[in-house]
Amino acid sequence: GINAEYGTLAMRKILFPNLSIFLVPKTLTNTTCVLRVPLNITKPQIRQYLKEVYGVEASKVNTSITRPVYGSTAAGKPHKKQNSYKKAFITFKTKEEEDSDVVPISTESKESLKTE
Repeated sequence: GINAEYGTLAMRKILFPNLSIFLVPKTLTNTTCVLRVPLNITKPQIRQYLKEVYGVEASKVNTSITRPVYGSTAAGKPHKKQNSYKKAFITFKTKEEEDSDVVPISTESKESLKTE
């Protein structure tokens, strides 16, 4: 499945022009994954990136922004422990969803095609 093929990609940089995207470890399943993306990237851009680079259709893209975490040094001075980052929660299209995108021809329209 997907886990066996892409399990080695965890936390490895995937470079795209001015874009660094990480796969968050242990979040990849057959239908979902979590990516750590730059703060300025939008949901449509994430969808386009997945389609153009990997040829994968995303049925749903949700994002959340984590703000920086602050701590203090031994001397009591505040400092930033972690920078802000954005996570993208991706749900891939299943075979049933891809099949439902195709509109079946009704029997009435099939008959009208035969008579023409």
